[in-house]
Amino acid sequence: MWPHPAAEDGWGATRAPGFPMHEIVGEVVASQHPDHSPGDLVVGWASRFDGIAELVVTDGDGLAPYDTGLPATTAVMLQPLACVLYAAEQLGDVSGQAVGVIGQGPIGLLFSSVLKARGAARVTGVDPVDRSDVASVFGVDEVVTARAERWAGSLSDPDRPSVVVEAVGHQVSTLQPALDAVAPCGQVLYFGVPDDPVYPFDMMTFLRKNLTLR
Repeated sequence: MWPHPAAEDGWGATRAPGFPMHEIVGEVVASQHPDHSPGDLVVGWASRFDGIAELVVTDGDGLAPYDTGLPATTAVMLQPLACVLYAAEQLGDVSGQAVGVIGQGPIGLLFSSVLKARGAARVTGVDPVDRSDVASVFGVDEVVTARAERWAGSLSDPDRPSVVVEAVGHQVSTLQPALDAVAPCGQVLYFGVPDDPVYPFDMMTFLRKNLTLR
């Protein structure tokens, strides 16, 4: 039994000690899952969003073994990388396209790397924090150290990327710059589970530019 009553969070998961982290890496201490045994080192998903807890009970289907040559601090990034890979697949073939990624934190940098590896001709990383020290490692061709709305407002039509990924998350303000920045007939990928049930949405820009929102 958890030491306090469980409560439902915005994702439908049960709040427990260690909330809200869901990326986990560690050693299996007990298992009823056929693929995992005590002593196995695994990485994956904390199904109760309690990944900061010392001991986590989670669905074994959300775990996988990893190369033990990786330190745990690196292996834990395999979980968000899997999410990014799945999301990037929804964009289809990005070969030869210009891509903008708003937000260059851990998730945004993973998107930059994955989209470059999938053939994007040019990746622009946008963040008010200067990420130039790691940009080349993650496939970023152009570092824009500015807020998203300033970047979007500075673009001429030939410079607009055909794909824009919003990887900031946990707020509503960067959806509009993504719509403003993307080229006509382009795609906007708004990544993650929304914190708010309703987001303000510029339907006129979306309509006039004939965009796709994912």
